[in-house]
Amino acid sequence: AAIAILQEADLILSVGYSFPPSDFHSKRVFQLAGMVRRRNNEKVARVLSCVGPDAEDKRKQKEKLKTIFGTNADMEIASCFDQLVKGDELKFLTT
Repeated sequence: AAIAILQEADLILSVGYSFPPSDFHSKRVFQLAGMVRRRNNEKVARVLSCVGPDAEDKRKQKEKLKTIFGTNADMEIASCFDQLVKGDELKFLTT
């Protein structure tokens, strides 16, 4: 069910989850959903993620997300949820 939902998603929001290397299952679910989208020539979902205030954490998270969602994924990595909410994609949360 998760793969079916993710392959339809236009936006994936990750808040407070670091995708640890030990969590093979969640990584595989996202990868399978992405493979189906690519096979169907569908646009890649936009990925928004909050990782914390450290710039090094943001760089590491972006590299990690590339291995999960693909190098062509449209990603935005923020230090905190407030930064993501200020973006156009999440305006509906603040109104």
